[in-house]
Amino acid sequence: MDPGHRTGAPWRAIDKRLICNGNQESFRTMFARDSIIVWHFKSFRRKRRRMRGWAVNPSGPNVRRLARPKELDAWIKTLQPIATPRAPHDEPPCG
Repeated sequence: MDPGHRTGAPWRAIDKRLICNGNQESFRTMFARDSIIVWHFKSFRRKRRRMRGWAVNPSGPNVRRLARPKELDAWIKTLQPIATPRAPHDEPPCG
């Protein structure tokens, strides 16, 4: 994923670019108490503690902790496909 230059909520708040239904992003809504950004930072430690607990508990869910992009790449290479790819359809894509 390469979103390019000047994308995301902060840039939309600066340049007042219109988003869905003519709305505009603002720093006030971006950092309001009910924003997803604030929620992420407020809940990060709790979620991290929970996931680390799962990782050391053998009877808990299967957790694989990957700390570096190289670890992720190596793990992905070990995965096997669970289905065969379908042939392309003659129909145009939706949208």
